[in-house]
This record gives sequence, structure tokens and C-alpha cells, in this order.
Amino acid sequence: MAGPAWLADSFAALMLLTALYCAGRLVLTWTQRRPTEPDVDLVHVLMGVAMAGILVPRLVPLPGPAQPGGAVWAGAWSLVFGLATAWFAGRVALSYRATGRLRPAGSHHLPHLIMSGTMVYMLATVAPADQPAGTVMAATGPAVHFPLLALILAQFMVGYVMWTADRLPTLARVSAWRPAAAVLAPATPGPVPALASSTAGRPVGTVPAAPWPAGFSSPTAPRPPLSPRLASCCNIVMGLVMAYMLIVSL
Repeated sequence: MAGPAWLADSFAALMLLTALYCAGRLVLTWTQRRPTEPDVDLVHVLMGVAMAGILVPRLVPLPGPAQPGGAVWAGAWSLVFGLATAWFAGRVALSYRATGRLRPAGSHHLPHLIMSGTMVYMLATVAPADQPAGTVMAATGPAVHFPLLALILAQFMVGYVMWTADRLPTLARVSAWRPAAAVLAPATPGPVPALASSTAGRPVGTVPAAPWPAGFSSPTAPRPPLSPRLASCCNIVMGLVMAYMLIVSL
């Protein structure tokens, strides 16, 4: 089943804009040393370009998976996202080993593990070039098309989008960032006493009321984090478009 052309065009353009924004985040992280999650931003760049190419092949200059000669590129994209899946699987394993529990939504490692694996699945279900590709991907056949798996993955994406959107207002603003040096010392004579530490290991008076996403700096870092709320918006957009692509592939 294929969706309407205007919706595919809109989602493809949104994916390219998201990829461009995440590429800008990587540049700022490198040039300004702003704390962020570079592995997540890099995967968002790759996902944005690949998903735009699947939705509307003409938007991507390289041959899309559904265009002539695109089989090689589909294999290359599958390898890239296979490596991303392995990377995030390792991050999840290390996190579980260190804490003894999974933290899928806070660290984004488990959701991005599933997203990367979903990209491998979707690339395997793209229509070959000798079939009418339409505006959205179509299944090549039952050998690589598993509707139940696509439905489960789509449900996960919808749930992740809803959870992230519900949590978005609670994330700390960048304006809440305060360096440790800015903490006022007690106005008493004599040597300045050491700052008391909270249970989280941060100086008292520097912890914001709202939580910071895992992978971002605490307010005691030398530089403010790079837009945690916009980073969560990228997760929402990626999950939403991925859910749509999975649904239209059923």
C-alpha cells in the first residue's frame, strides 16, 4: 500500500531538514565544544537522507534503493545501519553492565538500536527498480516482507514518539545551565568552605529543576549543552516518519 504523494513529499522534505539540522549540531559540537550526543546526531543525518530517498527518490542526488542501480546503494545503506545497530547494541550492553538496568528512553540507546534495525528491515522491503516504485516503498515479496514485524515496530515507534513528546516539557532549558564557577560562595570571612555535594555528585544549587537527557552535560559543565529539547524533537520526527513508512509498507 502506498500513501499519497503529497504526504510522502512532505515527510521526505522534513527528513532532509532534520538531517541538515543534525549535521549542523555535529559541526557546532566540533567547533564550539558544545555537549551533545554525536553518535545519535550522526545516525539522524544518515537516517534522514536514507528515508528521504526511500520516500521520494528524486530528492536525493544518489540513486535511491528503488531507482536503477540502487541495489548497490541499498546494500551500502543496509551495511551502514547494520553497523549503527551493532554500535547502539554495544552502548546498551555497556549501560546495563554499569547500572544493572536498562534505561531505553533516557539514553536513547535502545530506541536508536531498534530504529537502526528498522532501517535495515525497510531497506530490505524497498521495491526493485523494474517495478513501479511510486512515491513510497513497496514490498519485494514475502521472503523479506514480514507484516507482523512491521506492525510491532510501528507500534514501538508510536509509543516512543508519545513518550518523548510527553516528556519534552519537563526537559531543562539551556537557560537553566549555570557553570560551577558561577555558584555564589557564602559571604563569610575566612577561607571559602568546599561546596557540599548532592547525591548525584553535583554541587548544591547548580542542579536544574528539570531533568537533563543522558549524554548531555550537567549544569556544572564548562559549556552549555546544545538544545536538548530540539534533540528530542528530532527523535519525535524520526519516530513519526518511520512509523508512517512501516504502516504504508503493510
